[in-house]
This record gives sequence, structure tokens and C-alpha cells, in this order.
Amino acid sequence: MDFLIKAFMVLPFLTSCTSYQIDSYYPSLRDILVPDKIIINPTISNSPYAMEVIQIDSSDEFLSVLASVTNGVMRWAGSNGVILHTMNGKIIKTKGLDVDFKIINYKGFTKVKKQTTYIEFSDPASGLLEINFEYNVIKTGLANKRINGDIESYRLIEESFYVPLIDWKGVNYFWVNDDNYVIRTKQITSPFGSKIRTTSLKKYSG
Repeated sequence: MDFLIKAFMVLPFLTSCTSYQIDSYYPSLRDILVPDKIIINPTISNSPYAMEVIQIDSSDEFLSVLASVTNGVMRWAGSNGVILHTMNGKIIKTKGLDVDFKIINYKGFTKVKKQTTYIEFSDPASGLLEINFEYNVIKTGLANKRINGDIESYRLIEESFYVPLIDWKGVNYFWVNDDNYVIRTKQITSPFGSKIRTTSLKKYSG
């Protein structure tokens, strides 16, 4: 049974600025009804604001709106209360997951093939754990934009990671378009195998 998404409220964002707040609108965002897959209605299509569709494991999709941008880090506010901080599409900090974490001094993957930094889980507190990343372009292709069906080209970047102290390793994927904007991701977010998928609806153009 399909559910209708409530009309997406107009948020007083300042798209010309690099930072804006929507904290006071979180309750309204949580009220948005979502089905198993987000329905792209005219309100979403006509919105000028950056948005992503998020799916955690096999749960229903939910809508996420860009709340702020600071030094290249994007803070996304989800309609279910989940907060994600991303850099070049990579989730580097979370709030509201079963296992929240943050990654320290992440440099992105646009200019490096390898990097070593630290990850820290908050519940239970893990302290800083060394994490090693390695990147490879494994595929190029064409994909349909979810918002309107238009076709865009992409390169698929594979991110391999390893945390030696807990022997945790895995692979994440980033679909990057010709503008170097991450249009889709599949990321492992905990040693227990939890995954998050993100799909860009409207990109940030500030």
C-alpha cells in the first residue's frame, strides 16, 4: 500500500551561504510519511534545496535535507531524526544510528589513492582506532537520475578499508558524476555489517 508524502514544507534556507540551520524544523521533517521507496512528487521536484534519499539496511527509505555546509562538510537532517555528516559523499559522522561513529581528519578520495586516519564509535566508546583507506576506479557507465530520469555518466570508486585493532575490513562504493559530485553511495557503517545507501535527488550548488 502506497502512502502519500506530506507536502514538503518550505525551509528558509539561504542557498547563497555556506551554512544554514534547520534545527527548529526537525519535528516537521520527522512527520513526513515515506513508503518503502520515496515517491517523487511535484513538491520535491520543484524544491530548490539539496536533498538525498537514504536507506539504512533494508528499512524504508527516508528523505534527508541539507541542513548546513561547513568547510566542505555537509550536514544532512533526515525525516526520521537521523543526522549524517558527509565529505565528498563519505559519511564521516552520524547521530541517531544504532552504532554512531565519527572519522577524524578524513581527506576525501579526489586527490589521494590511500590514506590513514582514525575512527571512533560512541556507544560503547571505542577510543580512536586507526583506519586505512585505499581507492580504485572500478567501472564507468551511465545512470538515470532519480529526480527526473535524465541520464548522466559516472565512474564507480571502490573504497577498501581496514581497522587493524579490531580486524574489521570492508568495501564501500561511490558513484561520481562528471562534475565530481557523488550521486550514489553504498557504505558499511559498523563492524556488525550495517549499511547505508544514499541517492542524490538535488545536489548542493552553493
